[in-house]
Amino acid sequence: MTSLVARFLPGETRVETLPSHLFKWRMGVAALHFAETIEREGLQPDLLITTDMMDLSRLKGLCPRALAASTCVLIMHENQLSYPTRKADRDELHLGLTNLYSAWCADLIWWNSQHHYDLFIERARTLVKLFPKRVPKDLIERIQVRSHVFGLPMNLQELASYRPAPARPRPQGPLRLAWNHRMSFDKNPERVFERLLRAAKSGLDFELHLFGPRHEAPPAALAELGLRAIDHGFLERSDYLRQLAACDVILADPDQEHFGLSVAEGVQLGLWPLLPKRLCYPEFVPKELWADCLFRDETGFDRLLAKCADEPQRRVQGFYTDFEASLVIDRLLSVIGSESK
Repeated sequence: MTSLVARFLPGETRVETLPSHLFKWRMGVAALHFAETIEREGLQPDLLITTDMMDLSRLKGLCPRALAASTCVLIMHENQLSYPTRKADRDELHLGLTNLYSAWCADLIWWNSQHHYDLFIERARTLVKLFPKRVPKDLIERIQVRSHVFGLPMNLQELASYRPAPARPRPQGPLRLAWNHRMSFDKNPERVFERLLRAAKSGLDFELHLFGPRHEAPPAALAELGLRAIDHGFLERSDYLRQLAACDVILADPDQEHFGLSVAEGVQLGLWPLLPKRLCYPEFVPKELWADCLFRDETGFDRLLAKCADEPQRRVQGFYTDFEASLVIDRLLSVIGSESK
């Protein structure tokens, strides 16, 4: 995403990133790393774009002169006030406060969906009620007036080049299901794979194609699927898109999703989405497709999966066209320009 954003920004741009692992530590100390870079190289950016994984308030405090004239944009891709936790997890309230401080001091807050914005404001209001007195009375309102929903930038031209031609017949064979998500608990692989195991036992003919690295052990149900499960592992971008485009259906049922880039890419490749009727999905799936794409419960999932098996040749028309990277950045720059007048 960072390279796409940089590609369509005017003037000279520079991308600085850190590895994605150990994100809790990153949230706490990333500002030190970037502050040192800014100080060492004497950087004074006109526009600074950061994500929710970095404490913008600390960075501005560490670099008051260098960032004094910078327009600071905070991309809220996730937030720690609503991030799912397990019972064994310790309380990480300070991570949610980091998001709150960053939002407080950003000049503009970029949200990836209306669902995400609404959820964050709801959780922030609840948290602020717990604060002692003598906090800014307009804390939430300050965040609201600086908030804009832009979605996430996508390279739709790249995806279109891998989408099978409409006239091309579907190869014979079982229904090809795609799972291109992490195996982490918040993505609910166990729940999804157990549903597929149930479908397999009922006689449904399908393959489950898995994409991506495996940082966590997969649920037992995956092993029970046997040869139906085909693990592609981590692939180079071109190989990944080619293999994903060869699938028929893309599956997801997470506890948290604010945009769903992996699903969005699958949809733009033509895969039929099979998604829960909650989180951000009703916001992006056209209402006329809800009955065939979104499920509420186990019965609904089974019914939609059976329909996919009956019509494996179905290809969905991509409905993420508003998120072409150049359009998203144009909207961002337009808002920045209007607010700087």
